[in-house]
Amino acid sequence: MINPVFAQDSDFEAWKKKEAESFKQFKDAEDKAFIGFLRADWKAFKASLGEKPDETPKPKKIPIAETQPNRNIIGYKKSNKVTETTKPEISKAYKAPPKKVAEPVAEERENFNFSEAAFYGSPFAVSYPKKVPQSITSKVTSELIAKFYESMASSQYDSTLRQALFYKRWYGLNDWGFALLLSKMALQVYPKSTDSRHLFVWFFLLKSGFDARVGYDDEGVALMLPSENTMYATPYFTIDSKRFYLISFEGKPAKARSLYTYEGKNPKSIKLINLSFSQPLLLKPSSQVRRLSFEYNGEKISFAVAYNRSNVEFLKAYPQTNIQLYFDSKIPKDLEASLLGALQPYLTGKTEAEAANFLLRFVQKAFQYKTDDDQFGYEKYFFPEESIFYPYCDCEDRSILYAYLIRKLIGLEVVGLDYPGHIATAVKFSSPLEGDFDKLEVNGDSYIICDPTYINADIGMAMPNLKNTVPTIIPLQAPNRAR
Repeated sequence: MINPVFAQDSDFEAWKKKEAESFKQFKDAEDKAFIGFLRADWKAFKASLGEKPDETPKPKKIPIAETQPNRNIIGYKKSNKVTETTKPEISKAYKAPPKKVAEPVAEERENFNFSEAAFYGSPFAVSYPKKVPQSITSKVTSELIAKFYESMASSQYDSTLRQALFYKRWYGLNDWGFALLLSKMALQVYPKSTDSRHLFVWFFLLKSGFDARVGYDDEGVALMLPSENTMYATPYFTIDSKRFYLISFEGKPAKARSLYTYEGKNPKSIKLINLSFSQPLLLKPSSQVRRLSFEYNGEKISFAVAYNRSNVEFLKAYPQTNIQLYFDSKIPKDLEASLLGALQPYLTGKTEAEAANFLLRFVQKAFQYKTDDDQFGYEKYFFPEESIFYPYCDCEDRSILYAYLIRKLIGLEVVGLDYPGHIATAVKFSSPLEGDFDKLEVNGDSYIICDPTYINADIGMAMPNLKNTVPTIIPLQAPNRAR
């Protein structure tokens, strides 16, 4: 169900009126003080190379467990026959935003330009102040940056900001998505100037309360964002004991460089970028279908799953961050309805152990294995929708997907298991299980290892080379079972 806070026109008008009180023109002492910082001496900083999460090589080929048809601890049972859905339906979560969001108040309209564009296939229409700073064509200096900020702050930018915040809520964007949206907006205003686009995004992030920064060198303006989460493989600067990551929205990773940047800050701009998805994306559907097939206990199972290609495009350049975030992030309702709807009938009548083993085999065998380095040339963690889209996935991607299915379909608690060069999961079952299980204790509770990468392995079977290795536990949120 869509979460447009402003689904009705009256709701939107009330919101716009309320927000107008919060975003009046900034000509106050705080802005003037900040502009003073920008005109003061800037200090040179050298970027540190981005961190890497785990440099232990992943296996190029994964082991295949010997089948154990008489393993009575699982209690093999034929799955329920299911009428296959050839073309699963995309849920009706998407709703087009109202056109009038792009209209500033009547007395301001003659001072604005109007532009319509798309954000990963989803429409947005925004009005911009006519008096925005001109596109930067000369060599960047601190004085030029100060003038850009001063000019933007004296414009009627507040209406544009209200519109951007509206789309952030409408499309369920997190902080990273909001920064991307601002970048798309900046492209409408400054199609030929990367420097101006970076300053535009910086200004509007500051006015949204984020502690964004810019720096410059002979190559031009660089945008830096502080994050609550580690951004792996991303160069960063340490300023006032805080990391500021070098960001590029042009499709290429930012390279490490030395920059001049200011040391002051706007006291109202204190927030860090949060990369987690506390709510699902609500982008306009671009429906595609993938058929997933595997074998379980001699039975061939095949069904189709629908996903939104727009979401995949949004995630392509997503910064690699703490793996726990991928385990715990909300996934789009379209995929949830399609994937869970396809799997749920096969679990009817099964015990927790049987259901967990069925899902384990699904993730092990319905997806082809390949390391990220072989598939992309760099490390990339997948959100569940990406595992459905890409032709290959590796251990952490499978574990993220499996943990999601266990929590949603069975309602059991799961933890991630972080081995050198490998990620797996462990499940807390409601009742003790008998048999030769590899058990782990987490906060006094017994968990059973479930490895979605170890082909044909049942629950309780660890990879042979890891049986004597104690993993680091990745704690996850409590399950929220689908109904």
